[in-house]
Amino acid sequence: MIPRESRSLRLGELSRELGAVLDGDPQLEIRGVAALDEATPEQIAALYRAGEVEAALASRAGALIVSEALSSSLEGRSVLIAKSPKAAMARAMECLNPRVPVVGGVHETAVVDPSAEVAESACIGALSVISARCRIGEGASIGPGCVLLEDVDVADGVVLHPRVVVYAGCVIERNAEVFAGAVVGAPGFGHARDDQGEVVRIPHLGSACLEEGSEVGANTTIDRGTFGTTRIGSRARLDNLVQVGHNVELGVDSLVAGQSGLSGSCRVGRGVMIGGQSGVADHVVIGDGVAVAAKTAVLQDVDAGQVVAGTPAMPIGLWRRLVAVESRLPEVWVRLRNLLERERDGSGGNGKGEGDPS
Repeated sequence: MIPRESRSLRLGELSRELGAVLDGDPQLEIRGVAALDEATPEQIAALYRAGEVEAALASRAGALIVSEALSSSLEGRSVLIAKSPKAAMARAMECLNPRVPVVGGVHETAVVDPSAEVAESACIGALSVISARCRIGEGASIGPGCVLLEDVDVADGVVLHPRVVVYAGCVIERNAEVFAGAVVGAPGFGHARDDQGEVVRIPHLGSACLEEGSEVGANTTIDRGTFGTTRIGSRARLDNLVQVGHNVELGVDSLVAGQSGLSGSCRVGRGVMIGGQSGVADHVVIGDGVAVAAKTAVLQDVDAGQVVAGTPAMPIGLWRRLVAVESRLPEVWVRLRNLLERERDGSGGNGKGEGDPS
């Protein structure tokens, strides 16, 4: 991980950096960010929900990032009014805690093949291996213990955290970031059975590409294509422990939470959100802007803009109704059993019998 440094900005300067509207003292010196209940008069905090107004009023923070709708509740406080307070807070954190610029150089314990091209401003960490014909761009940071196999192309500003492995022929575009232990471009889970029932591995001859500004979480794995390229779109974000199968295409600005899996050749559109521990079946197409709730199994195509949940995935409104009904099944079973017994013996019954759905 590239270390960060601290700096201070006047509130007016910070508002310009964030594109936020300032209501307060532009000369107020801001030296950091913090949570509402921990902030000091030299720090800025953020207010995301109406239920936090009292906490914001009680906060010692020198300034607050808020939405326009909530700003009127904070009269007398210095505020930065933003359309998306959470995104503005993230950018404020970046402004006040920028990364320390990479210092170029190759550690004495690193192994760099003579045919590799390494920019002078790139940093190659201890015990890293840079194989034949690799290309490392300006300002790239290759952390300790990384292994890049043959013909890997790492563009300017890329950050590979410790112990990342990138298989041969893969491409990592500008400013992408890959966290510790991730594997990019390993062969996918492709097998066939011959007429004797023996398993035959299918070679994966394609590659994998992480597009500009994308991010791959720790211990996530991205398989290379059987043919062609497995592609992670620009600014897409993969959480820790995500599995991406061969020839997957993940759209620009999409988010995939931890322990989810994308099976081979599925297509995920732009701006999609996939909750944790979800699975997408092979060759499924998910349209732009879809939201997939946690623990969902997407077994069929999902049209753009849908919100789905459950196994198999269904519109979330239907899923909620089914969950509500499911909680009443024991009661419904008792009533049904009593009704069947009355019909069978003609007793009419009093409907107070008990049943066991098991």
